[in-house]
Amino acid sequence: MHPGAQLGLVSRDPANPALAKHRKAGGCTVTLEGAGKQARIVVRQGETVEFEMKLAAIPASMGGVSMAIAENAMFASAVALRLGLSGKDITATLKAFVSDTTQNPGRHNHIDGLPFELMLTWADGFPALDELLLRLESEPPVPSATSTSRSPAPAATTGTARWARRAAGKFDHYWCVDMDDLRGRAPGNRRG
Repeated sequence: MHPGAQLGLVSRDPANPALAKHRKAGGCTVTLEGAGKQARIVVRQGETVEFEMKLAAIPASMGGVSMAIAENAMFASAVALRLGLSGKDITATLKAFVSDTTQNPGRHNHIDGLPFELMLTWADGFPALDELLLRLESEPPVPSATSTSRSPAPAATTGTARWARRAAGKFDHYWCVDMDDLRGRAPGNRRG
């Protein structure tokens, strides 16, 4: 670490012992506190709250469900504060963050102007797929929907099969294919 640099710790778990110790020593911490629609990002310097915002107020968070967006917003909030932005400016910026093809291409993009509802998304791993299904389960059934799962493993692997069973209720077509981008893995090998 550079002399004069400040260490900030970020965790979705507000009870993380490392955060408690760092906060008690006067350090900067960022946590996700509360659950569901009440979950909020909290940035503290020591015990002083410097910034707080409901996760669900960020449109790209899918109503507070997307942990990938939560983590990005947690880091962005802390960095923005240290760069001198006001809490009001950070809130306004995060409230303007939508998942469209311009701001966040390929992630939870709702494509309008079609005779059906279309969401284009990329979910990297089963936790992200679970978040997507949690969002879909809170919405009314879709008359016609298609899902393609690109998996680095055969469809019979535990995670892919479990996700496919959950997804079956929301999609009238579901395909599972081997990934083109294996990220250094041999065909048929799945990520641990």
